[in-house]
Amino acid sequence: MKLLGAMTWFSITLGAVVGGITFWLACRKRLGKRREQPSPDEWQSLGTLRVINFYPIKGGASIQLQQVECSEFGLHVNGLWERCLLAYDECGAIVFAGSYPRMLSIQPVIVGEKVLRLEAPNMPPLTVDLNELLRQPYAVVEKRKNGNFKRLVECRAEHSEWLSRAVLQRVQGLRLYVKLRPRQGEALVKPFLGVISSIGLFYYLPQLL
Repeated sequence: MKLLGAMTWFSITLGAVVGGITFWLACRKRLGKRREQPSPDEWQSLGTLRVINFYPIKGGASIQLQQVECSEFGLHVNGLWERCLLAYDECGAIVFAGSYPRMLSIQPVIVGEKVLRLEAPNMPPLTVDLNELLRQPYAVVEKRKNGNFKRLVECRAEHSEWLSRAVLQRVQGLRLYVKLRPRQGEALVKPFLGVISSIGLFYYLPQLL
């Protein structure tokens, strides 16, 4: 009798475990399908973009564009990607407009493939050529803070001096870097691949479970 009772409880427990695993796998599969990238035929018109603001230098002014490319690593155009340039101060903190308002006076201009010209009031223009800065071999600086990981290549001394003069009005204090794009497999979000233009903006309404 005891053996029969034990077998009964074992069967019930095993059935509950198998049922739970089956339910979990079914839910996971269904959620996975829901996150799949929708086809353009399923997009719906949301509105029209008047202009696209592109920020090649973190904290600096934007460049207004009519069309940009979009990948899992963000927006990019002419071989440049958003916030491909960023600066650190003497305390090792990233420079942004909230702490350094003069950063907003830094106006980038795209002058070629991977080439920027930086302009600022009362300063001669500065050309930053990523083709030269990222020509192999180059030294990579790795910085980690609050769970964020960045791989950087330091710009030339004259680049950092120019930025320090424009923002701090002194010869040194800021260091300018090129932020490398993530390696293959480092993207954290599912990509929207394609081209965004001022012609239209589309969105997708997923089917509810």
